Amino acid sequence: QHYGSASEEFIAVVKKSRDRMVDLMTNRNPIDPNTGLPMQTNPNFRPDVSKSEAQDEAKRHIKGLFDTSHFGMWLSHFKGKTGETEDDRIERFNGWYKEEVEKIAKADVVGSMQLVDSMSGAHGHLPPGQGIFPVKEAAQIFKKHGFTGFMVSEGHEEEKYGEGRILTKLWQDVGGHASIGTNYFSGKPVTWNQTSAAYFGKTYSPNFMFGSYAPSNEFRLWSEVPFE
Repeated sequence: QHYGSASEEFIAVVKKSRDRMVDLMTNRNPIDPNTGLPMQTNPNFRPDVSKSEAQDEAKRHIKGLFDTSHFGMWLSHFKGKTGETEDDRIERFNGWYKEEVEKIAKADVVGSMQLVDSMSGAHGHLPPGQGIFPVKEAAQIFKKHGFTGFMVSEGHEEEKYGEGRILTKLWQDVGGHASIGTNYFSGKPVTWNQTSAAYFGKTYSPNFMFGSYAPSNEFRLWSEVPFE
């Protein structure tokens, strides 16, 4: 709904911003975009910096943030075809989604990513793999094109549904079958999915006392009313 939401616009915002930074660093009197006239003073001018050096600086300092769920909101504007099921529409959309991600990744304009999923074209914050979008594939596309920035799992508010879900569901989606080491009793490598399921679905400490640490069942209040 705003400029910068489409792939080409997103790329243009970053690249034009970089061009402006280079102009400010290498041109003593660049054009003022507000007046259309040369600037009389330019505190950013660096006579000791070459254009190629300024371009390197601009590329390092000006980058965008790519949010996988925000990009998935395009689904709301993705028209279905006659006779197409909703599952087919989503599958076709995800193919388009990955093609657009490829464009952005190739342009090298992203410095960080928020890996977050959703169950619809509405703005959602599910951990990767818990929704309908190809979040894992998007991350793989960026890595293929040399991305070295931050990747953050942004499934906030998920803790109230299960402690650690923001992180553990990400692990399950992107590396559930990858080896994470050996278990206690053998040298055979185990996967995250095996570890995750080994504690009756729990990956965190119990929030109650048990064994010798638990209070006696004979505990009574001062009124002598049994405590249950």
